[in-house]
Amino acid sequence: MRYTRRVSLSKVAPHMSLSLARSARTKRAFIGLFAAFSLAHCATLQVDILRSGSQRPSQVAAYFTLERLATRTGVGGLPVERFSVLEDGNAISPNESRATLLDPMTVAAHHTIVLVDASGTVSRAGFLPAVAQGVRTFLERIGERQHVSVYAFDGESTLRLVGVQGAPAQVAASLGDLATLAPRDSSTNLHGAVILGMQQLDRDLANAPQPLKFGTLVVLTASRDIAHRMTASSMSDAVTASSHTIYAAGVGPDTDVQTLRSVGRTDHFYNADPEQVSAVLTPIADRISGRAARHYFLSYCSPSRADRHRVRIEAREESGAFGGAEFELDATGFRTGCDAARVPDWVPAVATPAAPTPAPSATPAAPPSADAVP
Repeated sequence: MRYTRRVSLSKVAPHMSLSLARSARTKRAFIGLFAAFSLAHCATLQVDILRSGSQRPSQVAAYFTLERLATRTGVGGLPVERFSVLEDGNAISPNESRATLLDPMTVAAHHTIVLVDASGTVSRAGFLPAVAQGVRTFLERIGERQHVSVYAFDGESTLRLVGVQGAPAQVAASLGDLATLAPRDSSTNLHGAVILGMQQLDRDLANAPQPLKFGTLVVLTASRDIAHRMTASSMSDAVTASSHTIYAAGVGPDTDVQTLRSVGRTDHFYNADPEQVSAVLTPIADRISGRAARHYFLSYCSPSRADRHRVRIEAREESGAFGGAEFELDATGFRTGCDAARVPDWVPAVATPAAPTPAPSATPAAPPSADAVP
């Protein structure tokens, strides 16, 4: 007769039991790391956290952009339900986090300056009505997150502010004089206007209270530089030194396409028909609107009450596209009483928009500094 004796593994070899337990923990850790690695490398959305912060009682906020990795196009309009918050890899329930999307304009200033060619070439050819209509269409499509200014240039050493500065709809309603604007100097100071536009954009953003600043310059021309107040190389150097987004749009047979390429570092558009102003400005407006819409400001209440933690913000579209990014959180001193809907104290109060500033004057100065724009 054969007898079977059951022997506890821990009694026979305690060290073997401990080794197996460690092996299991190591395996689980490896699987977790592999899953995290696979998740990161299968992501189809890019989340870039530009600013994050926290304040007592236990509010945490992050300002970030969201793009599709394949096309680098912005993803806008996602509701808060499409975002998840994790601390140290553990998802926080919506009931616990009370996550909400705050107004991104409290954190970031988006300023756009439109330079409009009002030289003798444009005026004499009767192009200004098409220019005025094209600029209005542009403003209708640019999105409400932009603070806009429209300046006209001709052969003078200054820019001329057209209408008011502010929200796109306000600016569009104030452009009545653009269609009949007479040049003060019939020549064309295109090179100088580009430099002046960047300098003005620097000043506007420096005066904005928000901690993050994004500037866009749009140059619309139907002629080439014939004033020779500034050289093409000085303009190119200024464009290269600037961190602004710069688009160039040209219409008509007198436009120098090579100059458009030099000015439009971000992109340029040209149409030989001078009446097709809207056709060259519309794709620029859509890009500006899309880039602004990709910005989000998410706030939530942390359940942590001490120590440092890794926070992960994940976004997921209905199509299944997803992505995420992480930042570090110090929860020392956290307690109950959080209000996720409150604008954090580290975000400065946004002042009432100031009155229109005088148009800048041209000086053959050094290229504008890009330090004012991150």
